[in-house]
Formats: sequence, C-alpha cells, structure tokens
Amino acid sequence: DGATMNFNEINWPCKGTRGIVAVFVRSMELGRVLHALGVVALLDHALGLRLPLLLLDSEHPVCLLDNSILEAYLRQALPTHLERWPAVLVPRLPVDVSTMHFSDMEKLNIHAMYGLRRSSLWQLFAKYTDDPVRFHELLSAGLKACVALRNVPSAREIVRATSPLLLGFGKEETACHERRLMTEVLVLSETLPDGSDDLQVALGAEVMLMEFRSGQTKRRIDRAVEELGEWLRKVNSQCTVCDFFSWVETWKKEPTSRVSSFINGKAVANRADFLKHLKKLRDADDGESYVRELYEVVQALRSPCLRFHMLRDVLGLDRRFSRNVLHAIVCFAFDIFVPRPSSAFEVDESTRLEAEESGGLMGRRPSREILGVETPEDFSADPLGIETRLFRALYRENRSRKFS
Repeated sequence: DGATMNFNEINWPCKGTRGIVAVFVRSMELGRVLHALGVVALLDHALGLRLPLLLLDSEHPVCLLDNSILEAYLRQALPTHLERWPAVLVPRLPVDVSTMHFSDMEKLNIHAMYGLRRSSLWQLFAKYTDDPVRFHELLSAGLKACVALRNVPSAREIVRATSPLLLGFGKEETACHERRLMTEVLVLSETLPDGSDDLQVALGAEVMLMEFRSGQTKRRIDRAVEELGEWLRKVNSQCTVCDFFSWVETWKKEPTSRVSSFINGKAVANRADFLKHLKKLRDADDGESYVRELYEVVQALRSPCLRFHMLRDVLGLDRRFSRNVLHAIVCFAFDIFVPRPSSAFEVDESTRLEAEESGGLMGRRPSREILGVETPEDFSADPLGIETRLFRALYRENRSRKFS
C-alpha cells in the first residue's frame, strides 16, 4: 500500500540451508568487515556454503563485495607497521584469504594482526614442503609477528599447522635451518615479559617438537637413562641413613623435596617408573606415539621435582618453562598429533579457545588445584585452561581405547 516498513528484516521458517543466500555487513568499518569475512569462512567450513558478502546500508544500493573489492580494501588497511586489527566480537572468527592475491608475508601479517583460517595457513606452508629454507623463513617470520602483537591464538595456530609438516622433513637437509629457527624461537621466549605463559606454551611446543625431529631429544634421553639408572643402582644398595643423604643431594636442587619420600621408598619407586617411561619415550618414532608417551610422563609429575627438571632438560627447554607451562605444552602437542572424532561444526582451535575462555565456562576461583598444584586465578598458560584440556584429552584417550 506504499507505507514505509517499520523493519527491513523479515523472518520466515525454512528447512536446512535453503534460506541462507548471503552474509551482509552494515558498514565498511574494518572490524565489521573482518567479522563478516569470518562468518563467511565459518559457514563454508561448517556447512559447505560458499556465500557472497553484501554491503547493506541506508545510503547506497546493495553492493556485492567480491574478491577484488575485498582484496583492495584489506590491502589498503595493511599498516606500515604491525598492529592489532580490531575485532567486533570475541572470539574473533579467522578469515579465508586463499583466493586473494596476497603475498606469503602479507598473509602472515594478516594472521598476526587478526587471524587466518586453518586451511589458508596450511596451504601457505604446505607449498614449501620441498623448500625447507623458505618454510623455516616463513615459520620464523610468522611466530615473530604473532609474538610482537601478543596474538596467542594465531601463534598457536601456526604451530598447529606447521608441526606435522615439519616432522616430514629429512634431518640432514634441514639441520642448519632448524638450529637457526630454534635459536630464534628461544630468543623470542627470552624477550617475553612476565605473565606471558600463554605465548611460552606455543613457543615451547615448537622447540620441543623440533628437538624431537632433529634427534636431540633421544640423545638427551640416553644420557638421562644412564644417569637415572646409576642413581637407582646406588640407592638400592644403600642403608636408610644413606637414603637421607640422597634426599639432601636432591633437596639442594629441589627445595620442595620431602625426606619422607626417600625414607619410605616412594622416591625410588617414582624414579624407577620414570626410567621406564623415558625408555618408551626414546623408542617413539612418530609424533603421535611420542606425545602419547610424553603425556603419560607429565601426568605423573604431581609437583615440581627432580623428574620434572630432568624431563624439561630432555625436551630442550630451560628454567623459563614452569611445570604448569610444560604440562600445557604437552597437552597442546597431544591435541596436534592425536586424532580425534571430527565434527562439521568444529571451528579452528584459535576460535574454540577464545570462545571458551571469554565465555567463562571454567568457574574462576581465587585459586584452583590442578594435579595437586595450587594455581593462581590469573594463570593462563593454556587459554583453554589446563584442567579442561586435561579432561578433554583423557576423554579422547578413553574413547580411542573403547572403540579400538
């Protein structure tokens, strides 16, 4: 009848995805465009819908934002110096730029400033599996950019995307580049300010997996096995008084060590069991078997102890990596290499982590006990939370045993 409509949105029932024809954005504000691109990527990933992006505002006709327009817009938004791009909502949804003509470094900068969809990131690195020099250069540049902007989810996603590819390289052809990359990652770790445990997890996982791939871990395990075996042989031939002196030697390195554990034989039993795990760890020949066994070892470390210090040294990490951070590193590696049931609605890990963290699904308390260790409220070595990740990993392990 010519009357002005009160609303420009009409809702009607429809089944399946037939009613979904496009994603729209109300303005060309950078944060809103990025969020809309993230929605487009998520719907493609979850439902297989390749939807166009439309600009709907009150001043212009409906405008299709095709790849050429979006590429020009994002390229113009790329700053001279790295800076975080705005996010309309938390979690931010990673975007897909695989069909746009950005250079590799531009894509990595976009990932560090905001976040790329996992498939885009994987494609970026997968094309250099025959060029280890370029692969390591891009990996180093990506991690440096993420650390510079304190973008934890993007740093983790780089480690997640590249680790399986990294383990596929030959040892001899990449040894030089790998040592250089490892040195750069450790330097990045040293420059992090206090309270950066979340980034330490991503960097520590990268170091740990590179050390395993290079064979350095196995060589350190050989030395640890020999040292631990010698200690056990010596202690088993001693009297109770000598057990006390063994505790004193341990106490000098680890002040929280309890004398009762040495008198009642618990320390001996723990180290004997630790020795068995080290030998199994040494025999692991692929990423999955390695992190599975490593996970079993870390579970048994109820508190910082000599076994923890020995394991940390074996993995190629130093005193900057606490026991809680080490546990988060191992859980992160477990997530990367241990297969899990897939879901059509499973989003990138970076999105899932941010969603659960920002949603406060874990009840915040002044402190919480994690595997027998009191952890302060603001501890965030793993954005998802060590406790939740632990139970999730255990759940997957139980499911795999049940259906195997």
